[in-house]
Amino acid sequence: MTTLEKMGVLKIEWPQLLGLTIFFAVLPLFLPKTLSMQILFYALVGLAFDLMYGYGNLLSFGHALFFGVGAYGAAVTFNTFTGNPIVAIGVGLFLTVAVAAAIGPAALRRRDPYFALVMMAFNIFFYQLFVAPLAPWTGSDMGLTIRRMESFGIIDFSNKTILYYVMLAVAFLLMILIKIFIKSKYGALLIATSESEFKVESLGYSSFKIKYLSLLFSSFLAGASGALFATFLGYSAIDFIAPTFNIIIVFIALIGGSGTFLGPFIGSFIYIALTYLLTVTMGWHASIYLDGVIGFIIIIVMMRFRGGLYRYLYQLAKGVYVREPMR
Repeated sequence: MTTLEKMGVLKIEWPQLLGLTIFFAVLPLFLPKTLSMQILFYALVGLAFDLMYGYGNLLSFGHALFFGVGAYGAAVTFNTFTGNPIVAIGVGLFLTVAVAAAIGPAALRRRDPYFALVMMAFNIFFYQLFVAPLAPWTGSDMGLTIRRMESFGIIDFSNKTILYYVMLAVAFLLMILIKIFIKSKYGALLIATSESEFKVESLGYSSFKIKYLSLLFSSFLAGASGALFATFLGYSAIDFIAPTFNIIIVFIALIGGSGTFLGPFIGSFIYIALTYLLTVTMGWHASIYLDGVIGFIIIIVMMRFRGGLYRYLYQLAKGVYVREPMR
């Protein structure tokens, strides 16, 4: 078996990835670029969550923490140290993975609901930290506007069209990394660990190390989504790290289909479409009704479409309903 085969590179569905990239490349022709980018990066943070939940059976109520640390890490670096986007995004990623590495041993000590509750507790702690003690750097509940951003070589980051397609190219690379992880032996071990840690341990693997590595990769993906989205917006909102953002992340994964690659993209599109439609029809009242609508849809999905919409679309296309994680 070659190294590429072990890594899972040769198993990647390239037409699927290219199709997604082309879809997001033409999406700005129909939607504003900011909305298109929001769909993309909300889908990626949904995938980050789903790596732990859909593939590892570890429910997390703390992925907003990773998204927010990535976003604020990049924004603070832009304003305080350098306008170089590579350095700023890199700092955001480093801080995110460092936070995950620090809280991981405590969070992974036991399975659900311990993991979910510990992740939520850390999210609340960091949220309060960003709102009050770190307010001079984070802007508290007003968020943080990126005041300076340098061009990178011939890439003019002040041009939103150029920036959009640069971000899309980076997102394409992130999607490749996700596919490599899912298709590799580490993805298989994560799924096996979710089914029986005892059997995995009996084969000589450490279930803790598998889950810990998965958490680090998941946090890296969520932090990258936050850092890139904040860079595109030129702003990091306190909502990015708010514990309530976890409701949106869970909604995106469950509606689209947990344990599937395309599910979070479907879920993200549905969430943004709901938000946009409610805003158009109800104006500023939309936020009042959005949580209720999300809750109602989750109830319907859990009662009628428990596997998420993608699994049912797959069943319509292939004639087979797949219950297990779809690699």
